[in-house]
Amino acid sequence: MSRRGFAALTLVAAVACRGIAQSSTIPDTPAGSVIRVWQEAFNSGDTLRILDYYRRFQPERIAQGTVNFRLASGGFDIISIERSEPRHIELVVRERKTPATYYGVVDLAPSDPVRVASSTLAAMGPNADVSQLRVSAEARAKVIEGAITQLDSFYVFPEVAKRIADSLRYWNAHGRYDSYMNALPLDIARDRAQVDQVNCAFQKVENLDGNIGYVKFNAFFDVDDCGATAAAAMNFVAGAKALVIDLRENGGGQPAMVSYIASYLFSKRTHLNDIWVRGSGRTDEFWSRNDVPGRKFGGEKPVYVLTSSRTFSGGEEFTYDLKAQKRATIVGETTGGGAHPVSGHRIDEHFMIGVPFARAINPITHTNWEGTGVEPDVKVPAADALTTALRMIREGIRP
Repeated sequence: MSRRGFAALTLVAAVACRGIAQSSTIPDTPAGSVIRVWQEAFNSGDTLRILDYYRRFQPERIAQGTVNFRLASGGFDIISIERSEPRHIELVVRERKTPATYYGVVDLAPSDPVRVASSTLAAMGPNADVSQLRVSAEARAKVIEGAITQLDSFYVFPEVAKRIADSLRYWNAHGRYDSYMNALPLDIARDRAQVDQVNCAFQKVENLDGNIGYVKFNAFFDVDDCGATAAAAMNFVAGAKALVIDLRENGGGQPAMVSYIASYLFSKRTHLNDIWVRGSGRTDEFWSRNDVPGRKFGGEKPVYVLTSSRTFSGGEEFTYDLKAQKRATIVGETTGGGAHPVSGHRIDEHFMIGVPFARAINPITHTNWEGTGVEPDVKVPAADALTTALRMIREGIRP
């Protein structure tokens, strides 16, 4: 789903490339210092050091999958620094266990303490060379026009697509994109091995003191791939007297998995969400299911959902659906505000664009959370959400 519905040119990574450095020496800059800490922690194989890096610089990215990735790759060697600025760095790295190479891009937030605003580590493919990724001004213009064609055909709001097209053409004519000279092909395939590596994004399932169930998962993967994992998690907490579902790091995923997991929280079939698709005019309905495997938690016992400003897309849908049905108490921060599903469309052999092509319509509110996020019932900092929810459960406090 879109980041506030804006489908700017999300070319499957176009990275700026001014002043190629062609050195493997990490620069003495704020961005370089972050890369140095990352490499030392990642290559150490020490789980605590890796997690400490993410807590310091990228707390929203803490995941067991990162540790698993370290085990699979054996760490990274820096092959070259392709671009270096105080708060921006681009580099090529190679896995130690395999010949696989990656192009990394890191941008720091403009404030202190130092935090990573965005980062990408994308596979370059076998025998790839950075020089092969160069994009000419002519090719850049063709990509922009290709992106406009896809927006015109699929973007959920045609009038917004027209404004985006006008903006892209204007800024291209005025040199805004001249610095974008590299096309970085990303491997966007999610195969079964990758899903298994992160355990279908389920990080923790446990029974806390007082028979309180706790489930933390960070994405909604396909039901076909991860339905059994979700079922096992929900069955484990089915007998709890209350349930806490932690979505503070959940970035979204598949609507079918949203309704699948929600099915464990309702005793009868319930209409949860609709998605209207621009291209076909079709409306897909999503209902809770009666036929999920195992035992349900049911529709009567209390449920608390934890949120943060990083909760997004499908994580927000799950939260919004339960809030609209008055089935859960939401504790934490207002969520990110992305309610428009995105599909990938190929522009040419090197570029793709993600286009919001549909919108969620809740059957109760007849609207969604696009641009506004989901407001919690109990607003507290995300870091305090779990302790707040547990205190409310144990003391019998209802908002």
